[in-house]
Amino acid sequence: MNALLVPLLFVLLVVGSSPAVADTITVTSLTDNGESGTFRWALARARTNGVADSILFDLPLPYVIEPTNQLPAVGDSQPTWLLGSSQPGYTGVPIVTVRGTLAGASAIGLVVTSAGNRVQALVIAAFSNYGVYVQSAHSNEIQGCYIVGNGSSGVDIWAGRGNVIGGTIASDRNVISSNYYGVQIRGSQPHTNRIVGNYIGTDPTGSNAWPNSVGIFAQAGAGLLVGGSDAGEGNVISGNTGSGILVLPSASACIIRGNFIGTDASGSQAVGNGLNGVEDQNVGGITIGGTNAGDRNVISGNGTGSGGQGVYLFGADARNNLVVGNYIGVDATGLKAISNRNNGVQVLGGGSNTISGNVISGNGDAGVRVYGYSYSCFCNVHVTGTVIRGNYIGTDRTGTNALRNSGAGIALIYSREAVIGGTNTAD
Repeated sequence: MNALLVPLLFVLLVVGSSPAVADTITVTSLTDNGESGTFRWALARARTNGVADSILFDLPLPYVIEPTNQLPAVGDSQPTWLLGSSQPGYTGVPIVTVRGTLAGASAIGLVVTSAGNRVQALVIAAFSNYGVYVQSAHSNEIQGCYIVGNGSSGVDIWAGRGNVIGGTIASDRNVISSNYYGVQIRGSQPHTNRIVGNYIGTDPTGSNAWPNSVGIFAQAGAGLLVGGSDAGEGNVISGNTGSGILVLPSASACIIRGNFIGTDASGSQAVGNGLNGVEDQNVGGITIGGTNAGDRNVISGNGTGSGGQGVYLFGADARNNLVVGNYIGVDATGLKAISNRNNGVQVLGGGSNTISGNVISGNGDAGVRVYGYSYSCFCNVHVTGTVIRGNYIGTDRTGTNALRNSGAGIALIYSREAVIGGTNTAD
């Protein structure tokens, strides 16, 4: 080989799309004594050997590993890939289980503290704390796992950036259900994390509720993407006892698009969240939906508990948000009602929000309700600058058949300078 080509070939091998695997470690034992062949041994070896690793599985039945205390963290200077799909008998559904019933109080299923790792095709269940905890770590992938029945969040990202939960094909889909929170994003400014193609709050069929208390809880950070415009990127976020998605003030610039929120995986039946589909608590600059068909969220069937709006923009700082191009209160065809219990969209206190290009029909109260009220003074304060245009409110997506909201189409209460419609046909 030409000597000049050798350095170039080395560079291409190192910086390719997957890590240059230097060590393959195979888990062959179900015991947890730390000896060769155990999962504990494999994690400890990968953590300390300073090279990229693939952890493979060749376990006997019943494929269940039960740690007796906290497992070593995934935290080497080089990536580690935990590949449950390597287990003989795998056919696209995870069969290797890491079960935390013996791990003790506060035990976490997997802790990830470094960059570029992949956790793939494992069942991570019944830990008293988080299922997977990504701690100040970046560019990790969690794919094809069933993360269920854990005492805190199924997946918790603390201060990490560029992490991906899920994927666009069925075998990359995580089922994140029956935890306290499904996915929690928090800490010191996590950003540009992506949650794509998962079932959050349902069973693996996407048809029945396996509730978390909240599906996705964004406490902090910027640029969180929930779903996406392309095929397979949307999540099913349904069946949770609280809200499907809850965003708090320290989170900003969230984009929520292409998801089914409150329905089954087909978008044809209700599997409602107990409170709101999407709940914005004093956050500005959120985008819910978009102008392309792939951006559309179906936000329907919510409010199975004591209340419930399709979209709830709450608080004086819930300003400059976009609710665009969604089906709210109807099914994925836009032709049949799947009611949210209360309003399709409720704005309580925040101004300058835009609600456009949606079908908002079949809801249990108003299609859109804008109410000027402040909980800081417990008094009415006028909401200003709301824009409502180009929507079908009270009809199906064709605009020719009635799908009535039970209350007003649009209710403006203590509202000023609202714009309803416009001069163009599309308005």
